[in-house]
Amino acid sequence: MSGGNATILNAANIPLDKMTGTIPNMGVALLDWFQFLTFTKIVKTKSAFQLVETPTNVSFWGLITPVYGRYLHIQEKGERKWNRIQVFAQAGPTDSMLDLNPDDVILYDGIQYRVVVKKNYEIYGYVHFELTEDYTGSGPNP
Repeated sequence: MSGGNATILNAANIPLDKMTGTIPNMGVALLDWFQFLTFTKIVKTKSAFQLVETPTNVSFWGLITPVYGRYLHIQEKGERKWNRIQVFAQAGPTDSMLDLNPDDVILYDGIQYRVVVKKNYEIYGYVHFELTEDYTGSGPNP
């Protein structure tokens, strides 16, 4: 350093989402991988003291990948572990964003899934979900 006062800035007290320029907006990079997808979300409402489950199509830009490779895992109780997928959905205006919450049920490619994890990375351009295969029939009956 040559002359003058040098200041060392400490970011310990600044949250990552408030420090501009530190984390890139991954939404731009992920867009090349995203495709137009449609889930059937099971919307639950109460009517005359009865639970009504209505299938509703939800379209969005996103990417689906397995959480881990498929393998057989027999737990101590003898139960098999369900397949899990993760969904990366483009963040943006609410009309184009995938609006799911933990415990929501969706149908995709003929398989029923339940949302178990939602991670909101909207400030980085995407929202991340983890879904697990669900018992068939826990949603609406065809």
